Amino acid sequence: MKKNVGTKESRLRIAGAVVAIVIALFLQTYPATQLVLALVAAILAGTAYTRYCPLNQLLGRDSSDTAARAAPAESVQTAAPESEKPSGEQTPPTTPKAPNEGSKETEERGA
Repeated sequence: MKKNVGTKESRLRIAGAVVAIVIALFLQTYPATQLVLALVAAILAGTAYTRYCPLNQLLGRDSSDTAARAAPAESVQTAAPESEKPSGEQTPPTTPKAPNEGSKETEERGA
């Protein structure tokens, strides 16, 4: 089972579980509501403890600490030096060419 719940999310899940238990115990509601809140608290606490959430996997989410460390390294793109680029990818210089006064074009226009 691959971890897909990070430290920050795990702490939020524990806090949510505590809140759900407090509401279930002290809020005078229907017994079914208390049971649902207790079930939600158990799920939140369980996923926080194991650091694995099936819903995260289903949605393709991964907030684990290893994913957070790997993401910046993958997203950084560095430009390869010209010597390392394949010969087909070298770009010509983009400096604009000024007409030379002594070129054929200038002589033809002036004549």
